[in-house]
Amino acid sequence: MKSVQYPTPDDQLPAEEWLCQWDGEWEVRDEAGSKPEAERGRHDLEERLLQFSVRIIRLTEELPTTRAGNHIAAQLLRAGTSPYPNHGEAQAAESMKDFIHKLHVSLKELREAHRWLRLIQRLPLLEPSTRLDQLIDESDQLVRIFAASIRTARKNS
Repeated sequence: MKSVQYPTPDDQLPAEEWLCQWDGEWEVRDEAGSKPEAERGRHDLEERLLQFSVRIIRLTEELPTTRAGNHIAAQLLRAGTSPYPNHGEAQAAESMKDFIHKLHVSLKELREAHRWLRLIQRLPLLEPSTRLDQLIDESDQLVRIFAASIRTARKNS
């Protein structure tokens, strides 16, 4: 993960912030290499979903090319990558009802991905690893975030 920093014009970013390449993507970073507080809060869930999708794709590429491995890989790939674009759809929802519905679609897919990950771990289709454990934990955290968001949105609608 190489970071290359370039100063940006003053009219685009505060002087203490830089535009950096981070894992192939350009991001705003402060002098310490961290995302500014406003950027962290605004894009944290979106970034987590994107990173979750990337990790799911990489994991499915490692599954064995057996009947079971191929089936589980296809299902996990579909369920594990769809929350990211569905979250984008929720951000563009036309009503609160539409917003809740799209969050619910993401929640259902995250729950499904969580189950596929647990199955991979239980069989085991891959060697036990902290990476798989971390992915299972992340899917659980994302399920909790989406469930809480749906409860809050329903309460406020």
